[in-house]
Amino acid sequence: MAKSMNRVTLLGNLGGDPEFSTLPSGTMLAKVSLATTERYLDKSTNEWKETTDWHRLVFWDSLAKTAADYLKKGSQILVEGRIKYGQYTGNDGVTRYTTDIQVRDMYMLGHRGEGNSNNGGGDFAGYQPTPPPSAKYNSPASSTGSAIADQLAGNLTPDGDDADIPF
Repeated sequence: MAKSMNRVTLLGNLGGDPEFSTLPSGTMLAKVSLATTERYLDKSTNEWKETTDWHRLVFWDSLAKTAADYLKKGSQILVEGRIKYGQYTGNDGVTRYTTDIQVRDMYMLGHRGEGNSNNGGGDFAGYQPTPPPSAKYNSPASSTGSAIADQLAGNLTPDGDDADIPF
């Protein structure tokens, strides 16, 4: 039997502060929007253009608490998770469809003191994480976090034209 996979990895900046709530069952939930921007060369005008896509991120349990405590508008993060489609009927009787990213792993990128909010945004001063069982977690104090971000950001900006691509 063939295996299947529903996995997405996104690197971008938050469009707002996370909205944190606790469900009646005690489960913690945080939601936030993430902007990913693609930069490309428009061959007809020979100008660089950008397009931005918005994604709805959903965090659960302890990851939701971490997101609510440490993420601010403008924070740069890398998330891994799965795509979840849903639908609901609004008060007006119209069926609406949703696409969420159910976050499984989060990597807080950037440097201390970086951010766009009044209180410093990505300022993680005083944050001493207890390493969770998952070795994939990357604490904000980790020096590899910004190295990964720099490496990924370098790969996201095209330096050449399409003739350099081997396919």
